[in-house]
Amino acid sequence: MTEILAPVGSIKAFYAAINAGCDAIYLAGEAYGARKAIDKFSVSEIKDIIKIAHKYNVKVYVTVNTLIFDDEIEELLKYTDELYLFGVDAFLIQDLGLLNIFSKRYKDLELHISTQANVKTIEEVKFYESIPNVRRIVLARETDFNTIKMIKESTSLEIEVFVHGAICMCYSGNCLFSSLLFSRSGNRGECAQPCRLSYSLVEDDKVISENKYLLSPKELNTINYVEKLIEIGIDSLKIEGRIKSPEYVYYTTKLYKEKVLNPSKQIKDIEIENLKRLYNRDFTKGYIFNEDANNLVNTYRPNHQGISIGKVISSTNKTITLSLNKELSRLDGLRVIMDNEEDFGITVDKIYKDNKEVDKANTGTIVIESHKIPKGIKSGANVVVTYSKKLSDEISSNFDKINKKAKALNLKFIAKIGEYPVLEDISSSIKITGDMITSKAENRPISKEIITNQLSRLEDTEYYLKNVLFDIDNDIFLPLGLINNMRRNLLGELSNRNVTHRSIHTNYSFDNKNIEITNEVKIKVEKSIQLDVSYNMGFKSFIVSNLDIYNYAKNKYNDIKLELALPRIINRYEDTLNVDSILVNEVGSINKYNLNTSVDCYLNVTNIYSANLLFNRNVNKIALSLEMNENRILSFIERYINKFGSKPNIELIIYDRSDLMITKYCAIRAAKNYKEKCNLCKNHKFYLKDRLGELMPIIRTDICGNRILNPKTTCLFKYMNNIKSSGITNYRINFTTESEEETKEVLSSYIKKEPLNGTNYTYGRYLK
Repeated sequence: MTEILAPVGSIKAFYAAINAGCDAIYLAGEAYGARKAIDKFSVSEIKDIIKIAHKYNVKVYVTVNTLIFDDEIEELLKYTDELYLFGVDAFLIQDLGLLNIFSKRYKDLELHISTQANVKTIEEVKFYESIPNVRRIVLARETDFNTIKMIKESTSLEIEVFVHGAICMCYSGNCLFSSLLFSRSGNRGECAQPCRLSYSLVEDDKVISENKYLLSPKELNTINYVEKLIEIGIDSLKIEGRIKSPEYVYYTTKLYKEKVLNPSKQIKDIEIENLKRLYNRDFTKGYIFNEDANNLVNTYRPNHQGISIGKVISSTNKTITLSLNKELSRLDGLRVIMDNEEDFGITVDKIYKDNKEVDKANTGTIVIESHKIPKGIKSGANVVVTYSKKLSDEISSNFDKINKKAKALNLKFIAKIGEYPVLEDISSSIKITGDMITSKAENRPISKEIITNQLSRLEDTEYYLKNVLFDIDNDIFLPLGLINNMRRNLLGELSNRNVTHRSIHTNYSFDNKNIEITNEVKIKVEKSIQLDVSYNMGFKSFIVSNLDIYNYAKNKYNDIKLELALPRIINRYEDTLNVDSILVNEVGSINKYNLNTSVDCYLNVTNIYSANLLFNRNVNKIALSLEMNENRILSFIERYINKFGSKPNIELIIYDRSDLMITKYCAIRAAKNYKEKCNLCKNHKFYLKDRLGELMPIIRTDICGNRILNPKTTCLFKYMNNIKSSGITNYRINFTTESEEETKEVLSSYIKKEPLNGTNYTYGRYLK
């Protein structure tokens, strides 16, 4: 049966998930999870959760899905070793280095590839298929249903998809927005969520959409479509929400579980309304079910929308008179939204209907009283309920303890006069022998009903007594305490049967393929003029962004080295590529093509174990992640040599206007409300403008999505002497939007070994 995977960010949410019927939960420890804003569990708390969850046949998956630096690995392994030995069911991982280590170290553990790995094609899936212990792929949320179906039919790995909750606008694992602008890495669980801020869209020099939430996606909700995923055999349906309330966890988990148990179940209007009351940024069926791009974002507001319940008629400093159209209860939470889009939240202290105080009201004119009502509320302001006291009360009993019995006991009780009694669990064949011989009753014999009553005392356990078979003599005597002890001993033996017996494999080794070390400066270009300028200034080694420029360069210059940069996001692979060398940002191309292959910075290599895995998959050069700082960059070569005994062929990008985001969605289409592809970006320059006035260029991707570029360019020319002393011998200058003159200026500065002039430059994460 399809698994329902519930989010757990607190103990109460854990109880809620179990009581709602989840099959598995996912959570994070105190580090290494992609949601550092949530309540994080200590190792002892995770152990307690594993112990309890396993009693109820619920699996526990721990997220270790951040990028890891070399200096963190030793401490991380202490953490994962302890959880592995205690019986965690799987680790969710993004980092290729951890995959390299875990697949060797933990032979008896499932590894799940996180959505942060951005897997969306069968070629990427095949890459992971070749790695031991990888059992499941969590597909990228941009993957559509037909592709999901094809992947499921083409792999032996389990497939998991997100079906409900918050989604990211950027392809997961590819967002550097928070990292480069706020020094808080989304790939390290520190995301500042700049996508939830407002931006203006600038076309050429004109603002065409002002202060809209152009990057703020709605909440995914597939409850009315999920039976399609069940039909094609998707292994796990994942609910997002580790920072959301226990009420949210309980209700969403319960609703999706009911749908799995009965796919033909018709979802009621009140159930959708309750989902909205618990949390929504408005709902979308997402890319998975081909949502129109214009319906992916809520440009109006980035936060909980609640559900509209009426309009303001009038107000005082203590009361608001409302025209009510839906049920409202005392202690509900409300948000009042004015025409100028300002809002404020209040708690309903009292409700008056027809001048009488009531606990709730449904429709009509009412007066609500609250202790914090500001001035300036205008008639007609919209009122939404963002917290439902009634709904919370209805399900709050599910948060403090586990209310369900998950395991049935079918027992057999044997008692013969002159022999020791035996209690047997039929399913496991565990037998418990009593410590007192059965005797004949002198007065009142013990009955089957009394024995059954003692055996059914299972209140604080995960078990319920389903049936007892008896093989007993007539008129026997046994003390009740004896029967109770036999029951307790049986439960203890059953618990011991569930203990995981594992050992850590520490004598593993890593393959080590010798790589040719190159020594060159490469220029990456996205315009032919950039290539021409670079060639005329003496550069002969190029990476080009498309086949048109590749063919242009090959026909014009016969003394240059050419490498084709494949698109960062690939949905369909060409059967053959008529090129010698490729630069890739995803593992599918590594699996697909037997070409001279380099890995770009967006594949997020941040440790030597990631590099080792890739070099042993026919990669010959790796550009380090843009998330690396100076100390980690300068020590990378030395660390690699010390561990693997050979030098890695590493490249560092020293000039770049980096992609902050790459999206399947187009902000231009959304702002202009175009239903079809408009191609305006081919003839106009578009920018996102933030609240500080910074302009972020928008570039079209091959599939009509957006690349949103850093408003400032990263330039490390000032630190070249230090970088060269580290042993790194390959350097890259990336051009994107630069004009002919700007290209000349950058290359002149590099040749002269001088920093660039002006202030529109940054050192990226190099000094952070």
